Amino acid sequence: MNPLVVPLTVGLAVAAGPVMRVTAIRYSMRNGPARSAACERCEPLVAGAGPSWRGLARLWSGQCRGCGARIGPPLASVEVATGLSLAALAAMVDEPLVLLGYGWIVLVGGTLVVVDIAVHRLPDRLTALLAAGTLVTFGAQAITSGEPRRLVGALAAGAGAATFYALMSLLTRGGLGLGDAKLALGLGIGVGWIGWTAVALATFLALVLTGLTAVALLASGRAGRKDAIPHGPFMVLAAMVVVVALHWGTLGPG
Repeated sequence: MNPLVVPLTVGLAVAAGPVMRVTAIRYSMRNGPARSAACERCEPLVAGAGPSWRGLARLWSGQCRGCGARIGPPLASVEVATGLSLAALAAMVDEPLVLLGYGWIVLVGGTLVVVDIAVHRLPDRLTALLAAGTLVTFGAQAITSGEPRRLVGALAAGAGAATFYALMSLLTRGGLGLGDAKLALGLGIGVGWIGWTAVALATFLALVLTGLTAVALLASGRAGRKDAIPHGPFMVLAAMVVVVALHWGTLGPG
């Protein structure tokens, strides 16, 4: 691995942070996505239309300058989480296109995490963007490496994961939403590049993490039995944990 890869990925995370914050805030508005967004308590403009970096100074702290209300993730949290994720992937993954595909999942998936935590919603545009990006990057990898069957397997894994979550949504009567199924398609393609077992592990881990979090919140009194727990963040986290862990098992010591 080129020693410059990790610092470059961290720099990308810092640069992408403002774009992720603004995009997440726009999609976290109560009335749906908007080109511009204002604090819902005191109304000053938070993110105007146009290049997302213009909102950096207003969004870095995650609080409205007018009233102090929370308008996004805490200070530097997006940048730190994205930087650590990209650095871990860069240290484990050697193929540039594969790294690009997983990096895309981190950037778009991280934005979806923020939105889902804020408003319990996984916007179709972002889940479609995630799926399209993984299809393009892993498709390009399959073409350049001469592995079309591996791409077919990844696509089948993504479709299988999406179908599983769609069925779970029906069986749980909305306990898991259709947005989770749409997110599973893109994540399934990326994780499915490793194999079906990886997708099964990521799905199981996500369900376990959501369940443990629900139990912890109930036990601490921070949530009630009827309160919804967003599952999307745990899907993204589980996918990245499995990808890094399996690459470490392949490339790391022992």
